[in-house]
Amino acid sequence: MKVFSSIVEWINKDTVGLYENRLQAVVLRCVSIVSIIYYLFITALFFCNDLNVLGVYDLAGIFVLSYALYLTYHKHVKLAFWIYSFAVVFMVIFQVVYVGWGIGFQYSLFLLMIILLFATYYSIYVKLGFAGGYGLIFLGLYLYSYYHNPYVVFLHNVDCYMSVVTIIYSFGCLILASFYFGAKNSEMEKKLVEYSKTLERLAFFDPLTGLYNRRQTVKFLERKVKDIEDNDKGLLTVILGDIDYFKKVNDVYGHECGDIVLKEIASIIKKTVNKQGLTARWGGEEILIVLPETDTKKAVELVGNIVDNIRKTVVNYNEHNISITMSFGVQQFGKNVSVDELIKGADMKLYMAKEAGRDRVVAD
Repeated sequence: MKVFSSIVEWINKDTVGLYENRLQAVVLRCVSIVSIIYYLFITALFFCNDLNVLGVYDLAGIFVLSYALYLTYHKHVKLAFWIYSFAVVFMVIFQVVYVGWGIGFQYSLFLLMIILLFATYYSIYVKLGFAGGYGLIFLGLYLYSYYHNPYVVFLHNVDCYMSVVTIIYSFGCLILASFYFGAKNSEMEKKLVEYSKTLERLAFFDPLTGLYNRRQTVKFLERKVKDIEDNDKGLLTVILGDIDYFKKVNDVYGHECGDIVLKEIASIIKKTVNKQGLTARWGGEEILIVLPETDTKKAVELVGNIVDNIRKTVVNYNEHNISITMSFGVQQFGKNVSVDELIKGADMKLYMAKEAGRDRVVAD
């Protein structure tokens, strides 16, 4: 297992070049190693069947493949691919011409196309151009084999064994390359989804409390006000709340404690409001609740429950038990009232609650 782990680590080693593609290098290393092993086997078969010329040509190809593998570790991944491609094309042409179409050497051209098409540093025109070139070579070899007999005819089913090994090699390399590129694409897609979700959270929600942010709340209010004005009917009430003596909490216990208190309060309000309306962090320690289709009476009942729940809550911080209260102002939407005026109305009621001693609700 240790040897296997060392081999995997060696194959996955990062590229040295600043602008080299690590994934391309890893795929090229994998297929180069598998190709070298495959061609060593084919070369051995050639020599065993006294096909010394073919064996020597394959040995030359193996040397070139080994050099391409070496280059992937020395800042030349792109050059390594082209050298690998040259070696494979050279051996495919030579072997198909001499041994014939039936063995399946030509399938290696599909592997070259996959690696090329997934490469990130070539334009689409370069990719299509070379892919088309590989296709023409494939077609040319087929037509040549159709009209010409191979120079070599194997005995004792050697061609069958060679075909089986070639098919395994070709499909193995295709699966290997597809797995690496597919896994990378899946990883990138996952990261894009996570990034989109992060952007959505930042665009819609306050990062500390998880409540809607001020910008989205204003948009929501504007839509609701427009709906009421367009239809000339509907109810809308806003509640603006402020944590009592929040500055004192920050000064005495620190801002970390203040954040904990704010998150706890936000959680209580969000759970109490539930699906009845929208809860937002309006700014600092202020929480805004928007209640569509709700009049002042129902809003006061709801905020009364919120006040009771907050009074029952004790925040524990560094062995200190901190009791929290909040003051609220309730304002119902009226005709010819803008969003700003609606919020100002709730803010005035909140100010009155503060002046009256805090820990209370003021409404119309």
